[in-house]
Amino acid sequence: MLMGGHDTPDMVDFLGQFGFDSILIEGDHGPVDFGHISDLSRACELWDLTSVVRVDLNLPGVFYRTFDLGAQGIMVPHVALKTPALWWTPPIRPHRASRRGWQSSRLRRGGLR
Repeated sequence: MLMGGHDTPDMVDFLGQFGFDSILIEGDHGPVDFGHISDLSRACELWDLTSVVRVDLNLPGVFYRTFDLGAQGIMVPHVALKTPALWWTPPIRPHRASRRGWQSSRLRRGGLR
């Protein structure tokens, strides 16, 4: 499910009842910024939806912060070639293959359940 222009936790809560698998939160061309990601991803977790955030910059620091705020996935904009795409993949691989884990910070602390 793609959300654009109606990116509120209440809208995620409303959409959750319809059985979607995930919500794509538009952070590149939409109104979402770092201040919204944690509330939106928390609303997704209540309905067992995967929260995917389209970030606005192709920078590892932006990816880390997005994951730290609770997003379960990211969509990276402005990637046209394989070589630039490969430089950011190692830091966000699953825990055994990298220095970082892949769970959101809430899940590591016991989560909502």
